[in-house]
Amino acid sequence: MAEEIPGHTYQSGSTSVDCRGNGEQTWFMPSSEEVRRLAELTDRLVQRFPAISAWTIATIVHEVHHGFDGRPMREFVPLLVERGAARQLVSALR
Repeated sequence: MAEEIPGHTYQSGSTSVDCRGNGEQTWFMPSSEEVRRLAELTDRLVQRFPAISAWTIATIVHEVHHGFDGRPMREFVPLLVERGAARQLVSALR
């Protein structure tokens, strides 16, 4: 699966995000390790949930990941993204 997730490029570019909820823009760029881990977890979720399109899964991963924008502690973000996305996918299958 490509490392590009709908609405957000997990490669070398920066993405402007509103981290404060007040319209003020800050810049956030995930590390190459975080990008790799996000691509891997997306692939795992695609394998785990074959009834859901890869596009839908990638979109959910992006949305969950976006919720962590601006957070200083990044080490566990991919794990938390995978858990949050999996919960949403399980709910979607019900």
